[in-house]
Amino acid sequence: MCVITLRCEREPNSFYYKGFVDLDAEIAKCDKKLTLAHLNLEQIMKIVSQPDYAETVPSVVQISNDEKVASLSFDHQN
Repeated sequence: MCVITLRCEREPNSFYYKGFVDLDAEIAKCDKKLTLAHLNLEQIMKIVSQPDYAETVPSVVQISNDEKVASLSFDHQN
């Protein structure tokens, strides 16, 4: 969507173009996703850091958690 509005009645050729992207909204979305990823990473790290984690959690779940940590850490860095 592109909005064209007249800036000055004396200069009909002067237009103000509103862009296709609302940058403030996009930044807010990215901030929200980053916060959620950070919270998920903290939650998984809290679980993984338990003293009896290796003995009580099945290896399939441990592998899944390791993959999640790697993915969330990558997302958080970028």
